[in-house]
Amino acid sequence: MMLGMLLKWSGDLQGARRRFEDLHRRALEDGDETSLPFLLSQMSETATWAGDWAASRRQAEEAHTRALQTGQEPIRAVVLYARALVEAHLGLVEEARASARAGLELSEQVGSVISMMLNQTVLGFVELSLDEPAAAHERLGPLVSWLDVVGIREPGVLRFVPDEVEALISLGQLAKADELLAPYEVDAARLGRTWALLAAARGRALHTAAAGDAVAAAASLERALDDHRASAQPFDRARALLVLGSVQRRTRRRKAARASLGAALETFEGLGAELWSAKARRLLGRGAGELADPAPTLTPAERRVAELVAAGGTNREVADRLFVSVRAIEVHLTSIYRKLGIRSRSELTARIGDDNRPRLDQQTGAGPR
Repeated sequence: MMLGMLLKWSGDLQGARRRFEDLHRRALEDGDETSLPFLLSQMSETATWAGDWAASRRQAEEAHTRALQTGQEPIRAVVLYARALVEAHLGLVEEARASARAGLELSEQVGSVISMMLNQTVLGFVELSLDEPAAAHERLGPLVSWLDVVGIREPGVLRFVPDEVEALISLGQLAKADELLAPYEVDAARLGRTWALLAAARGRALHTAAAGDAVAAAASLERALDDHRASAQPFDRARALLVLGSVQRRTRRRKAARASLGAALETFEGLGAELWSAKARRLLGRGAGELADPAPTLTPAERRVAELVAAGGTNREVADRLFVSVRAIEVHLTSIYRKLGIRSRSELTARIGDDNRPRLDQQTGAGPR
């Protein structure tokens, strides 16, 4: 069992699944029902990372049934996490929230910090999937301090760090994002965790683009995708392609952006990742393969705000530039998101991008700080 878990954490998902399947067969042959709930939860989590979500759901449901039958409440907290994880990836929002909240409550009752953190990561991932970075940060931010408490440096055990980095960047908190991302990059490289290296490259590309260098961001992420082409897990690769397409859009590489976003959409749809498929469709636009019109219905004031935010400005920086309150910027952004049918800064960046910077300079008299 421990070897299978180590293989899972290290990214050898095929090896982990073979080990777990062998253990599952032996447990059934021996009538070892008490071992099945935890084993099946490990099988379900591994299948989720491998992109076999149908198998993952079956295994999670069987794990939950057997945990109830054998009265294993502490183990059921981990089982609920496994079930919530695959539900979240499938876009089953209410089901995922219900499973993770039940797992979180049970974790607190039995005093399990790790299962508490695991269930909390799913709740944060759900919010990020819904393009609600503030809500995602509310869930994931507190877990950062717990990393030092539990002393875990293995990226494969708790996978929330790249999601928290993305939430922070969407909120314009670039310094905090870098503070979290930099040691994660070091650990991923030190341990040679290819999936973590790709996740770190995705976060670094978002950070670099938000700081104003979309060209460098696209180039670095393209290299990472090439380097990890053979070993990348399907959902993680699609997320990287989604970011790449949005960044390429800012560099005016429309054909390359369409190709990246189209590849991401194909993978998301093949997996059944409904929320992430919707993200890719929004970035591509609803026309026949064309990227959406950057800002067709914005007022002049909204356009100025949108361009400054898309260029990497925080709410405070944009407010200072335009000599208005932060609250006024928040009101403008709410209207901009509603009009454009988007939910996050990353989507706004893809829709506005570098194409509008000359107009931005004319209107404000200076480029973004």
